Amino acid sequence: MTSVDVELGLTALAAMLSPTALTFSVLALVLSERPGPTGRWFFAWVSGLTLLIGVVAAFVLGNAAAQSKGSSVPRTLVAISDVVAGVVLIVSAVHALRRPHDQKRTAAAVARMSKLS
Repeated sequence: MTSVDVELGLTALAAMLSPTALTFSVLALVLSERPGPTGRWFFAWVSGLTLLIGVVAAFVLGNAAAQSKGSSVPRTLVAISDVVAGVVLIVSAVHALRRPHDQKRTAAAVARMSKLS
């Protein structure tokens, strides 16, 4: 097991514990009649799907996203896209937090999660 394998595993673990997966798992727990089995199955499904997508992406991308040999500096385009993605994420989070809550939309989301659980 190399350091790249460890890094890939930690990245997959971080994706598996993403806020989206955890939020929907908590909703499944809260809205279910049998929270234990529902939560375990829901979180296992979300985790497995996230790991599957990560493994497929790793095989599809292969070494296309890897740095050139002997280079410890990330590619400029990668660094720029990271900064742009971070700024877009911050702006969208601020926009979402400033927007007033829509009670109908919240009720509809709770109804959908209740139906799913």
